[in-house]
Amino acid sequence: MIDERFVYLGVILSIYGSLSYLIDTVKGKVRPNRISWLFWALAPLIAFFAELNKGVGIQSLMTFIVGFSPLMVFIASFFNKKSYWKLEKFDYFYGSLSF
Repeated sequence: MIDERFVYLGVILSIYGSLSYLIDTVKGKVRPNRISWLFWALAPLIAFFAELNKGVGIQSLMTFIVGFSPLMVFIASFFNKKSYWKLEKFDYFYGSLSF
């Protein structure tokens, strides 16, 4: 079993890595495609709730952060006038694979 300090370190590094893109999204410096960020959030969040159901423990926190960070970018994209919601072949193909 992994030492829980590594989980906390991974969570901190993940948040730190996502924070700059989140800030740039709110400031309007980037143009995130909402559908892509929503898909990137859904799969890990579903896995997180499955882990909770199976009693995985603190290790599931990393799975949560992997889904929560894109979810925050998705939500922040609604404050960014440059963001868009555009479905392309790429989104249909990989969206269907994720389901």
